[in-house]
Amino acid sequence: MLGFFILEREPRNMTEEKIPAKKKIKAVEVDPANVVEATDDIIAAIHASGDESAGLLGSENNNLKIRGVISTQCPTLDLAIGRGGIPLGRLTILHGGEACGKTSSALHLVAEVQRLGGIALYMDKEYKLDPDYAEAIGVDTKKLIISQPNHLESAFDIQSKVIERAAKWRVKNKKRVPILIVLDSMNAAITKAQFEGDSEQKHMAAQARCYSEQLPRLIPQASKEDVALCWISQIRKKMNIQFGDGDEIAGGQAPRFYASLIINYKRVGTLKSGQDKIGSNVVAECKKNQISSPFKKAKFDIRWGEGIDAEGALLEIALEKGVIARRGNTFYFGEVKLGITAEKVSSALKKAPKYAAKIAAASEVPWRSSGLTEGV
Repeated sequence: MLGFFILEREPRNMTEEKIPAKKKIKAVEVDPANVVEATDDIIAAIHASGDESAGLLGSENNNLKIRGVISTQCPTLDLAIGRGGIPLGRLTILHGGEACGKTSSALHLVAEVQRLGGIALYMDKEYKLDPDYAEAIGVDTKKLIISQPNHLESAFDIQSKVIERAAKWRVKNKKRVPILIVLDSMNAAITKAQFEGDSEQKHMAAQARCYSEQLPRLIPQASKEDVALCWISQIRKKMNIQFGDGDEIAGGQAPRFYASLIINYKRVGTLKSGQDKIGSNVVAECKKNQISSPFKKAKFDIRWGEGIDAEGALLEIALEKGVIARRGNTFYFGEVKLGITAEKVSSALKKAPKYAAKIAAASEVPWRSSGLTEGV
């Protein structure tokens, strides 16, 4: 016959258990002048070792400080980014599928740079840039530098030379103007080996290796001279992915790491006027944002042949904040009647930019501001 025995154990009282007390570090009173002297001595030692970039994080000469932004000319997107536009001296990647607004956004950035008196370079590696559409958006095609390099190494070399020359021009003329370089697109820019080789040769991860080698040289140069880099990336699908996000940016992991801002574009609908299709509904999400809070989304419309409907986006924000009232089908700004439909209001605001500026100011929305800070 089997017997079962239950051994009772006295409960442990954790409160009575002795836990060794942690030693606290006591604050030591130090003369601030001695700290400053020691800090200066350390920085001087770093300079003597050959690193001239060493300095204090809060100093005005620090390259990490964002000295300005370029507005996307879309208020909802500027708000989602959090700083009012893409940053100077950093890399921004516009990522998404076909016909979702990446090129349109890039051209709006070019138009904004030209409006501020700056210089823009557009590297059209896909050979598809439409001059008429660029002019409709507001780009001065007679002042836009266009380049179509044969391969990726040449594209990096051109960007490096443009940064150097443009920065010298800015210093010489003492102009506080933005400089922008657009690469359209990362997928189309093949390496020199791929360009000069035949179709039977295999080039495994050739683009990824090139980006890994060249980006550590280009990014510090752009940061030092406050030149904004805006690269366009088409969607690539990862293999054997059944769950989760299978989208991938061209060029391996290096562009993801070096980018300060990655904006994902997605076409979610079609804009109609009656029965006619006149544009696209787009949602842009800041998947990576190292200058503000990430994962914010922006909704806006792109009118085919015209570009981003900035006034329509402004109207949506003003309605949400109560700056513009809607009574029936009519929109009012205070006692001023703006129009009957959202489409007509958007057209009216385009013809009356002063009212658009007033509505933006009342809604606390960045609108056609310079976006530049001292030191640019």
